Amino acid sequence: MNVKFIAKYRLGIGLLTDADRAVMKKYGAWGKKVMYGKEVEGVIRSTVLIAPDGVVAHHWPKVKAEGHAEAVRSKLAELQGGATAAAPTTAKKKAAKKVTKKKVKKVAAKKVAKRKG
Repeated sequence: MNVKFIAKYRLGIGLLTDADRAVMKKYGAWGKKVMYGKEVEGVIRSTVLIAPDGVVAHHWPKVKAEGHAEAVRSKLAELQGGATAAAPTTAKKKAAKKVTKKKVKKVAAKKVAKRKG
């Protein structure tokens, strides 16, 4: 599975398989969380940046998808002694939102058409 995923998304990094959840537990990425008002056990969305020497360089214990990639890029640049990574321009953000709104409208229209048809 990892090999296909890496090839599909052209990743330049290796991925860890953690079937017994041992690594996730050590990094605090598996445990109790609240989902839909109910306490469950599962994956806690987080990011751990590990330096080449194996030391944790930075840890984001609770992650929200929006803006997180930019935060990681910025931290990487900072740790490497470079300038912070450029954030997407406002125009790019607006274009991305516009595309998303179009998709939502299109999906909603299809659902309405199915109900009527």
